[in-house]
Amino acid sequence: MLNSTPNTLTVKIINNQELEIIAQGENFLVDLEAALKILGKSLEWWRTFPPGKTKRLKNKGFSGQIETCNIFSANKSVKNLQTISYKDWLVLTSYLAEKRNIQAINLLTYLAQEGLQNQLNTFLKKPAGIPLHF
Repeated sequence: MLNSTPNTLTVKIINNQELEIIAQGENFLVDLEAALKILGKSLEWWRTFPPGKTKRLKNKGFSGQIETCNIFSANKSVKNLQTISYKDWLVLTSYLAEKRNIQAINLLTYLAQEGLQNQLNTFLKKPAGIPLHF
């Protein structure tokens, strides 16, 4: 259990959905419930995910590790999040895209476009957020 005030960032993903990302050393964790919601899935879906399919995910590098994070805010409130690694979320997203989940397909497209945009901006030394036209 991560029990501290980690570096957290809330980002807007496709369709203005928010995803909380937690930096833990050099690793990144994502809020499991929000990550599943972006993919059109729920925690109940996750809990009932068949073991045979989990094995297929593990063959793609999926760890399946869930970590509970207690996030302490400045006003001393505590938010408990179930998290998975960013890598696991991408493996799950890829798996669902292969199964023709439109939310997963759209998310992978979005992430690819944003990633390329950021790489090109860095290469050209342009500030992030200034779109390049292809």
